[in-house]
Amino acid sequence: MGGAPGEDEPGGRFSYRLFDGHLAVVDLGSGDLHLLNPAAARLFLQLLDTPTAVDALASDWAEGFAPDHATALKDIEACLADWGRQGWIATLADGRVMVSSAATGAVREEQVPATPPVSPPIATLPLRLGGRSIEFTLYQTEAEPRSTMVNRALGLFSGLAGDNAATPATRIGLSSDGARHANGLDGDWTLAKDDVEALGAAITASFSAAYPDARIVASFHAAALAHGASLTLFPGVSGAGKSTLTAHLVAKGWLYGSDDFVSFAEGDDGALSLLPLYNAISIKEGSLAPLATTYPDLASLPTVAYGPKLGRFLVVPAERHIARPLPVSRLVFPRYQPGAAASLMPISTSEALLGLMEARFSTPYPHDRRRFDRVFDWVAAVPKFRLIYDDLEEARRWLEGPTMTPASAR
Repeated sequence: MGGAPGEDEPGGRFSYRLFDGHLAVVDLGSGDLHLLNPAAARLFLQLLDTPTAVDALASDWAEGFAPDHATALKDIEACLADWGRQGWIATLADGRVMVSSAATGAVREEQVPATPPVSPPIATLPLRLGGRSIEFTLYQTEAEPRSTMVNRALGLFSGLAGDNAATPATRIGLSSDGARHANGLDGDWTLAKDDVEALGAAITASFSAAYPDARIVASFHAAALAHGASLTLFPGVSGAGKSTLTAHLVAKGWLYGSDDFVSFAEGDDGALSLLPLYNAISIKEGSLAPLATTYPDLASLPTVAYGPKLGRFLVVPAERHIARPLPVSRLVFPRYQPGAAASLMPISTSEALLGLMEARFSTPYPHDRRRFDRVFDWVAAVPKFRLIYDDLEEARRWLEGPTMTPASAR
């Protein structure tokens, strides 16, 4: 960590840590993670401490990161322009530049109130999560362009079916009129900028309702599965093969925590444990053939369109759910690669942070340095791997092999 700057000092708006020569930087206004290469890391840290003229920066940069002064100047100006767009750079009256402590356009915008829907809901779902009942109501108008967000929500939350007779502890709404999307929590509705944000806010509200006393440290776009007492987190971007692998492992006896979105809460002992979300697994068309043996009825499930994608939502039965808190034993970043022999290779902390950044992770708002320090500590300590696979059974054998026990994997 680059010290512990106060909120009014240059760097007070940032949480940052060096890993493998790279600098992980979080803007505490937006909560966005950035991973700076060694050259950009050196520039950022220099401008935290010392306002400097751009020409002098280029002379310093040319000594280690560029072949000549002109190239260095061009590279630095491009880097500073990018940081300037994010509100990271302040220019002093004499032309010197420095990292800005002012939280400008990156600060999270205030929520905008929305009018509750007047049309009847298209579905009201009783959900069960964390031992609590949640009523989830979906609204979709006929306005154009039609949003498919509601379709996706119906599919995802089909894995959380609850009891119609139970009195809900919380009521959550999700509405789309095609161009505008809104979320409702116990009658209070707010606008979302797009359907991704709207669905994300609904999922976050579900976590808050299901685990009201949990100290949530971070949330990830990832699958979470357990084999024995070992919990593996599989972060992954769309198309990495995460859902296909998840469905296969569940069929082979692994316990299920989530395939889309998970949160981790900090216990009294400081350990991070999974807060599961047992959403239905979205299986794309290309995964039907490799999963046909383990799920012979998969092709008969209804096809659901959301965005440009088509999926079938596979519900994991409750007896296959992770039923007790488990700390993460390892991080595995899966990548489906046709024709490749399966391999499981250790990766560095900086590579893992880049993978988490690409897969999206967040911490609760308001963002604070302690939470990001906790995430950095956790990523540095947990065993980290990249899984390349073509054949699902080969991938499973690697994951269940003796070299993947937590002690030996470190």
